[in-house]
Amino acid sequence: MNESLPEAVSVWRHPRRWGFLIFNIICIALVAIWSVKALHLVEDIGVFGLPVLALESLGITFVVIAWVVAWIAWIIMVVRRHRRHHSV
Repeated sequence: MNESLPEAVSVWRHPRRWGFLIFNIICIALVAIWSVKALHLVEDIGVFGLPVLALESLGITFVVIAWVVAWIAWIIMVVRRHRRHHSV
């Protein structure tokens, strides 16, 4: 990995990388907000908050699944690109 400084800086100019970084930040924020809110919801409302908690849990499950699928797709893309550039 002998990159010069301009090459290393140009890595971050690509919009796909910024989009993936922003997506990860949003997912982390959503999971953190949900976990804090779910803890307080159960403490404040009790049993009557369980349906709301169940719906929020389902929503956050979809966020986590999308997050994992995005990471798998990112890894596959990087591996394919790495193979393509080093096989030539």
